[in-house]
Amino acid sequence: MNRDALPKSTTRPPSAAAVPAALRKRAAAPKITDAVIAEGRYQLVRAPDHAETRAWRVLVGGRPAGLVRPTWRGERSRPGWEPVDLSGLALPVKGTGRVTPAGNARTRDAAAVSLLRALQRQQEHERGNAPR
Repeated sequence: MNRDALPKSTTRPPSAAAVPAALRKRAAAPKITDAVIAEGRYQLVRAPDHAETRAWRVLVGGRPAGLVRPTWRGERSRPGWEPVDLSGLALPVKGTGRVTPAGNARTRDAAAVSLLRALQRQQEHERGNAPR
């Protein structure tokens, strides 16, 4: 169907490329609750660039929450895992007892739980500072 065949009253929404980056809405981070972490209601799926980076995407309710990726920083033989938020910032491993001597998570799941706890703290902080 060609563009001129549309009725004049029909307008097309602007493409993502036509909307300035400042006006585009950022995808909202999924709501992280204690139940999501305790009951394991998150998924680890291979990231699109898994072949190069070995990173795994953490999904909550089908929406990306962040990544976990292997790291050899401070490790001797086996890699540890580090949580990474959606902006690409590596987060410290907290909230889990499964930590290597170098401070990295021992398993993917431990790094995922650490990521979710960090996001949960961030969401609680944002909620606490919201204007009333």
